[in-house]
Amino acid sequence: MALISHVGDAVADPPLLAAQTPSVTVVHASLILVQVIFGIGSVVGKLGVAEFNPLLFALIREVVAGLLLLAWAVRVDGPRRPQREHWLLFCACGFFIFVNQAAFIVGDKLAGAVAGSAWQPTQPIFTLLISLVLGWEKPTLLKTAGIVISFGGAAFMVVYGADASSAGGASSFIAGNSMFAANCLGTSLYVIFSKVALSQGYPPSSVTAWSYLLGACMMLVTATAISSDCDAVAFIC
Repeated sequence: MALISHVGDAVADPPLLAAQTPSVTVVHASLILVQVIFGIGSVVGKLGVAEFNPLLFALIREVVAGLLLLAWAVRVDGPRRPQREHWLLFCACGFFIFVNQAAFIVGDKLAGAVAGSAWQPTQPIFTLLISLVLGWEKPTLLKTAGIVISFGGAAFMVVYGADASSAGGASSFIAGNSMFAANCLGTSLYVIFSKVALSQGYPPSSVTAWSYLLGACMMLVTATAISSDCDAVAFIC
């Protein structure tokens, strides 16, 4: 409960790094670039897991990303590690990165790249819904309409013209899209909890690097456990 309280405080209050906030143009250009990269990542991920265990693929990708991000964080921020009282917070960030990565790559394997790309714009909607439920945002007619339109558009792109009879059948289609929903929810929760870490004075590069490294540790445990179960491997592969 204390951690949730800190999350609420961080969302309500401006971050300590507000003085370094870039312009609105730069922020939106960066977000557009991220969405483009998400689309490219969906296609590349689908190619990468075509004949490969998706969790093993995600593990390799996350370890490489974590090490590269840590090297960059050390270069720009110096050697920074989470303080003892903040390890739980960083473990939460790592867990949501793990959920984001694992759910996306398995969903990409089961449901395809187009469905994965269609789900990505729902991430800010999940963030808004969580904020509404916890009372950090006030519900309005426009916000409600935005939620309905966004989810409706994503659902239309995913369902319309989908062939659930192929690529593993309806079970793979449903499981894949469930994974994409978990992927977007994990991303939203990561955004919220990483904001808490930023409000504690940690630089963005360090927050991202440690989150990915902790997520990679969780991915290692999960990939090892799944790979030892023949039925689970047969389903996701």
